[in-house]
Amino acid sequence: MTAWKLHVVAGIASAIVGCSGGDTAPLDDVSTEPPVPGLNELLDSSDARPKIRWWWTCGDMSPEDIAEELTQMAEAGFGAAEVLCTLTADPANHGWGSPAMSDRMEAALEYASQLGIRLDFTLGPAWPLVVPGLTPDTPGTQQELVYGSAVVEGGATFSGPLPEPSPAPPEVTQRSLISVQAVRCVADCTEAKPVMLQAESSIDLTASVQDGGLTWTAPSEGTWTLFSFWQRGTAQITLASELASEEITSVSPAYVVDHFSAAGAQLVTRFWDTNVLTPTMRGLLATAGGHVYIDSLELKANLLWTPDLLAEFTKRRGYALNAHLPALFIAQLHEFLSGATPDSAPDYELSDGIGARARNDYYQTLTELYQETHLATLRSWAQSLGLALRAQAYAITIDSSQAAMVLDVPEVESLGRFGNIDQYRAVASATHIGDKRLLSFECCAEIDAAYAQTWQAMLAYIQEAYAGGVNHVVVHGFAAEHGLGLPWPGFSPFTLFSDGIGAGPGFSEAWGPRQPMWKDMPKVTGWMSRMQSVLRHGQQKVDVAIYRQGYYQDGTIYADPGLGARGYSYDFVDAAQLDQREPRVQRGRLYPDGPAYGALILDNQEALPLRAARGILEDTRAGLPVVVVGAPPSRTPGVPQSPEEDSTLREEVDRLLAEPTVARVATREEVPAALAQLGVRAAAEIASGTDIRVVHRGASNGDFYYLYNHGSSAQATQIALEGTGRPIRIDPWTGATSAIAHYHTTEEGRIEVPLTLSAGDSTVIAVTPTAASRLYAVDTTGGEVLDSGKGLVLRATEPGRYDVVVSDGRTLDVAIASVPSPIALTDWHINVSDWRQGDDGQLIQMTQDLDLQGLAAWPDIPELEDVSGIGSYSASFTVGEGWTRDSGAYLDLGKVVGTYDVAINGTTLPAVNQVTARVDVGPYLVAGRNTVTVEVATTLRNRLRVTPGFPGQAAVPRQPVGLIGPVRVIPYGQVVVR
Repeated sequence: MTAWKLHVVAGIASAIVGCSGGDTAPLDDVSTEPPVPGLNELLDSSDARPKIRWWWTCGDMSPEDIAEELTQMAEAGFGAAEVLCTLTADPANHGWGSPAMSDRMEAALEYASQLGIRLDFTLGPAWPLVVPGLTPDTPGTQQELVYGSAVVEGGATFSGPLPEPSPAPPEVTQRSLISVQAVRCVADCTEAKPVMLQAESSIDLTASVQDGGLTWTAPSEGTWTLFSFWQRGTAQITLASELASEEITSVSPAYVVDHFSAAGAQLVTRFWDTNVLTPTMRGLLATAGGHVYIDSLELKANLLWTPDLLAEFTKRRGYALNAHLPALFIAQLHEFLSGATPDSAPDYELSDGIGARARNDYYQTLTELYQETHLATLRSWAQSLGLALRAQAYAITIDSSQAAMVLDVPEVESLGRFGNIDQYRAVASATHIGDKRLLSFECCAEIDAAYAQTWQAMLAYIQEAYAGGVNHVVVHGFAAEHGLGLPWPGFSPFTLFSDGIGAGPGFSEAWGPRQPMWKDMPKVTGWMSRMQSVLRHGQQKVDVAIYRQGYYQDGTIYADPGLGARGYSYDFVDAAQLDQREPRVQRGRLYPDGPAYGALILDNQEALPLRAARGILEDTRAGLPVVVVGAPPSRTPGVPQSPEEDSTLREEVDRLLAEPTVARVATREEVPAALAQLGVRAAAEIASGTDIRVVHRGASNGDFYYLYNHGSSAQATQIALEGTGRPIRIDPWTGATSAIAHYHTTEEGRIEVPLTLSAGDSTVIAVTPTAASRLYAVDTTGGEVLDSGKGLVLRATEPGRYDVVVSDGRTLDVAIASVPSPIALTDWHINVSDWRQGDDGQLIQMTQDLDLQGLAAWPDIPELEDVSGIGSYSASFTVGEGWTRDSGAYLDLGKVVGTYDVAINGTTLPAVNQVTARVDVGPYLVAGRNTVTVEVATTLRNRLRVTPGFPGQAAVPRQPVGLIGPVRVIPYGQVVVR
């Protein structure tokens, strides 16, 4: 390619300004003074820095590597790291639970204390939660219920050994007989599932069993199925051990503990107290410890069980479960990623709908036992060490909203859930109702994205999660680079596991200095820190609560046709959460001192507990608006304990529907209008249906609004915000704050501001009690109005005359003339640092220089098609000699894949929004020639595709990375108008 230097003579003229009804003055810099006391301190808080998961090779880690990597994380802006033992070359000496592992944990705590960051530790190696040195038969290990069956014709005699269940894993040597019963089939006992059984026909034959056998003659009427139910261990190990085909604990085997009894939790705490914690470590945890953590609740079983389940069930539900056992089994329900759900067909069903109601009661009992025996025990132990318990407390048959109430810090995750913000809302309610400060988020594992995740994609996950109530990000993750002696880019557990979790290049990213983008991490962590400071400030206020009776949560819970588009925020709440705090309803708000829900929605809710119905009726009489969508509840969720239970529920619902604060609608589309009719308004009312999602935080120094455009196109609208005083805008990328100069107060006392958000972008607006002492614009016919601190600034990219109506009642006529057309920058010079594996297996960086006539993704540039690394692009353009401070321009980079920063004339700009790729460069331009430099850091995919040892990467296409453009300089004219 031919060398070049681009010189564009654009003659960007100074703005020609004329005013009537106002005075003009030379332009001053737009004000960035914080208009709210304490705001700078809030945005500079180190307490809200994000966290990163740290994948160790267990006790193989050297103290030197621990110190080096902790320093790297701290310098990148992380405030905490979560230690997870994933693999080791020497399990016996360096595995989880070994003295070497404890020694390394102690060293990490000591160095973290020196750096001023916190360390979390997972309660076991990988997941689910295991304890070394157990057998599947050890009391406190995970149990399952299995069954064998045989068909017996009416009048026939069964004589012989009990029907055998499915074969047990070879490690399981013991089993206990729980029940033997015969149940009459409604029709054919061998028909396709679900086989229908006659409710209340069960005959308990357990006492008739002798020496493992039974002799029994069936009643003459009908055909019968004989069941034997057995309890046994599951022999489940961690997923990491399963995929690696070897243990990672110092004593093998290590089996999953019982999650539904205190015995299982006590196995965990006893192992920690005896084998993990040292006296020194206990002291260091007080200064450098953060959370103990439980990862994914991926339990495997035929049917989850615990030895005391039958007794606990009777105590909690008021009836015996024994006769309903046949209806509990759904094939592969407790197999990770099987696709089975509680709505899948069971093996056997009970007539009259009793089977589904018994399953509901079983799931509810599991949830309560998980909360009260497992989580509560672990939480009490953690708090005794000065730590908090954080966990992903959701599974296929667990009520996640309810289980999260027990945790200090509930956690959600992005894997498989992007776009399903309902998954976060289902757990967020526990944070808001339970007065918990944090909702954590494991971000941002993605199938087949190893070494290909960009921060544009990561930010989409994070911003979606923030909109769902998250305010604590745990980046997934930082891998110990030198682990297992692997060549560059080093150890990465989820590329090693790729064959087991989605064939291909693996999932999740291995962050750290191995990645070119790591150099830009402080920009991103700074953005997260400021966002999270705002999202932890005060109390989250939520417009609406949607009642949810259910357990399975993968997928959309509320298919919203318009509620969110009008600015309403909402949580999902369950019956248990409706009994959590007092006062319950005041001033028409549910939990007024907490989330202050303005209304409750019963959305096509067939089942409702009687206690909940009576409580909601009391709430409506106390002034809480309720909207009932579709058919109202007509039965209770579980097996009725009296013939009158369902009819009593319907009577209570009829009383509810008769209340004046209750509206009934046929479809979800009618919900916004019904809320409006009941006087329930969104805290942030959006003028027209948009893809903007809202989070509202109420604090003593104002109302703070997080606004996120989750759509695929830019959104421009008006938004009316609750609050009094003056609105300000917070730039989370730089921490700059500025008074919004264009707004007005509505007749209802709201602050209405114009809002424009690019696709995938977010912002924060605060309405503060600060008096609006300075002049501001109420309306304008065009352009953008800014506050300079000394007057109003009108800025426009098009010449013309603009009317500006200001707050003192005047109308100002402002003219901006001769704004040049945008300038396309097409010719660039690029200096590339090519990251690759050297002959010794270490990273080497080779440079090359290219001249480009037109931008393109690196795979479309022959010299860069297999390159990963850092590219420094530069181009020059010239502005007219008349350039003054009344002139300016935006730099629009178009499409950029990778992290990037921008320099103008050698001055690096403050952190640039990595989503919009558009930045105001006006203050940095000079008359004459200007040089723009854009430095882009890429992913490693394209280089690893051609690096030996990465067949998964070689099997996928090249990734378009780099500065793709088009890049334009967009001039504007501006003037201060007092």
